[in-house]
Amino acid sequence: RRVHGVIDYMLETIGRSFSLFYAAFYYLLFNLFYCLPQVGLSGSLNLLLNNQNNNKMIQSAGNCLGSSETIRQCSNIFKNRSIGLRPSYFLETRRFLSHSSAEGHKDFYSWLAGIIDGDGNFDLRKDPLKKNKLVLKAIRIKLHNRDVRILTRIQNFLHFGRIKSDNKKPYSLYIVSTKEEMTCLVRDINGLIRVKVDSFKNACSYLNVDYVEGNYELGPLDPYFSGLIDTDGSIVFNYPSNRIECNLELKYNLHTKKLNFDKVIPYYKPSILL
Repeated sequence: RRVHGVIDYMLETIGRSFSLFYAAFYYLLFNLFYCLPQVGLSGSLNLLLNNQNNNKMIQSAGNCLGSSETIRQCSNIFKNRSIGLRPSYFLETRRFLSHSSAEGHKDFYSWLAGIIDGDGNFDLRKDPLKKNKLVLKAIRIKLHNRDVRILTRIQNFLHFGRIKSDNKKPYSLYIVSTKEEMTCLVRDINGLIRVKVDSFKNACSYLNVDYVEGNYELGPLDPYFSGLIDTDGSIVFNYPSNRIECNLELKYNLHTKKLNFDKVIPYYKPSILL
């Protein structure tokens, strides 16, 4: 059984929330805490900046795979012992930059939680030494190559994880596999996961993070809804009715039946088909 939600609007709920002053301020902090140590130790400076396309809301991404090789960014920094930085250095700096303005990034993490609830996966396996205990191996998001820009947007924002494409199938994976990075990601989306609750609870237990239940009554223009549409939804033109329809299809279970989209679009209540 599946739940169908139909909304006759096209949304773009992820917007820019920083003024030019604050953007410049955080950019200078980024250079101070991260780029300058890299210059002194390696003799070169490589900036990881979002391009203009990645700063926009992604609804229908085109094929933009540069190569089939695994894409790595800041995760490689931790593996390069010659740099001399402790592994938590960059994560602590990133957390300072991100959470010094929590409201500024709240929309992104809500959208990311929707993406994970749609096409994400918490890879939990039994511990060979303790069979009753589950071990979190990785957090993955799998999307078609046409939507790979969603994955690059996530990677460019978080500055960790890697993107791996399948040579035999037209799919790409965003993978976070180190315990420190997984802990950082789980804390950021804690309280926002509403569909894949069971696996997320096990992930929180493994990482010693106190689970926070999400609010199933979504507020007006909640970016979480946008993440679900990007993964499990579609936007089509209904010719007979002469209207644009936004459709969301979810598997009916104990968690999805609690989702309430009545307030997502102000002054409009979606229809639900079971």
